[in-house]
Amino acid sequence: MSAILSSPSRCRATRARGGFSLIELISVIAVIAVVTVLAAPAFIGVSAGVELGVSATTVADTLSLARQTALSSNRPVEVRFYTVPAPKGTPGTTIAVGLFRIDDSGPTQIRQLAWLEKRVRMATTERFASLLTGTQTASGPLTPLDPTGATTYPYHYFQYRPDGSTNLAATAPGDDTWHVMLHLATRPPTESAPPANYATVQLDPVTGRTKIFRPGS
Repeated sequence: MSAILSSPSRCRATRARGGFSLIELISVIAVIAVVTVLAAPAFIGVSAGVELGVSATTVADTLSLARQTALSSNRPVEVRFYTVPAPKGTPGTTIAVGLFRIDDSGPTQIRQLAWLEKRVRMATTERFASLLTGTQTASGPLTPLDPTGATTYPYHYFQYRPDGSTNLAATAPGDDTWHVMLHLATRPPTESAPPANYATVQLDPVTGRTKIFRPGS
C-alpha cells in the first residue's frame, strides 16, 4: 500500500527533473539572438577604436625610431610616407611608412615598412595632414605590392637630423602644427570637420618628438 501511495510523488519528481520544453529552448535562443544583434555595433566600435589606437602608436613609434637612429648613428634619417594600394578587400589607398638612413653611398632602408591596420587610413588634406601636404614629394622603387606589378610608388618625405631635430620649418603651411590624422576607411573627415572617431599624431619639428591625440583625451 505504501508503495502505491508513493508512486505519484515519484512521478512528479521525475517530471520536475525533465529537460526544457521546445518553447523554452526557442525563447532562450531568441533572447541570445537579440542580445547579439544589439551588442554587435558596440563591439565593432570598440574594435575600430583599437585599430585606430594601434595605427597611431605604429606611426608615432616609427617616427621615434627614426629620431633615435639619427642620434645613435650620427646620420640623417629620412621618413617616407608611401602611397600604396590598400589591403585586399578594402577600398582606396593607404600609407606605409619607411625609414632610410642617409649614408655616404645613398639611402639605406633600416627597417621594413610600417603599415596601418587594415581598416585605418591616413588623411591626405592640408587641414588634417600637414606631414603629407607640407613636405616634399618624390617616387621610389619598392617590392611589388599589387597584381599590376608596379614597383615605383610616390611618397612624401622629411628628415631627422643627427641631433634629433627635423628639417621641417618651425610651423607647417598655414601657421599650423606638423601632424597627420588617422581615420577609419569608411568614415573619412570632411573638408572642414574630423570624423567622430580618429587619432592624430603630432610632431614637434625642433625636438623631433611625437604626441598622440584622441577625441576626449
